[in-house]
Amino acid sequence: TPWRPKSDARIERDIGIVSDGARSNLTQSGLSHAFWPFAAQHFCHSTNTTIPYNSGYPLANMPPGSKTPWYTRFHSDWNGPSYPFGIEVHFKTPANFETLKFDAKTQPGIYLGVFLQPGCIFKGECIVTPLSDLSGRERSPRILRIRQEEVRFPEKDAFVFPVKAAKDNVQQLKLANAQMLEQFPKVIGLTGEN
Repeated sequence: TPWRPKSDARIERDIGIVSDGARSNLTQSGLSHAFWPFAAQHFCHSTNTTIPYNSGYPLANMPPGSKTPWYTRFHSDWNGPSYPFGIEVHFKTPANFETLKFDAKTQPGIYLGVFLQPGCIFKGECIVTPLSDLSGRERSPRILRIRQEEVRFPEKDAFVFPVKAAKDNVQQLKLANAQMLEQFPKVIGLTGEN
C-alpha cells in the first residue's frame, strides 16, 4: 500500500520464504540458477499441498482436521505426485526424440514438478528434463510435459539427485588434484629439503 511501509513487511516476508524455498530446491538438486522458476513453483505447490494455514509445520505434525490451502480451495486433498525437486526419474521417450532402433524405451530425466493447467487443474502431467540435456552441450535443456503414467518415480527411500552427485564428484576430484599437486614437489625432491 502506498505510504504505508508496515504493509510491505508481510509480502516481503512471503517473497523471502519463496526465495529461500527455491534456493533450497536448487541447492539440494544441484541444478543451475536457470531452473529457478521451476524450483520456486515446486516449492509453492509443495507448501500449498502439505502445510496447513498459519501453522509452519508439515501436515504430519498437525492435529486431525487441519486443512491445507489446497484443501481449502478445492475441498479435497492433493492426490497427485509429491516428490522432491531434482530427483532422477525415468520417462517414456517421446516420439519426436531421435533414437536408434534398439535404444531403451525410457530414458533418465530430472523431475521439475507437476504441470498445472490454468485454475490449478491437474491433468496428470509432470515436468521433466532429459538428463542427457544437462551434459554441458551448448543447447538449452528441453523442458517436457509428460503424462504421469509415463514417468517412473523411485521408491520413497531411494531418491537420487544425479546433478548434485555429479557436482560433488567434480569438487572431490578438484580437491584431490589440489592435494596431489601440493605433494608433488616433495615427491620429486624439489622442496630444497635434504
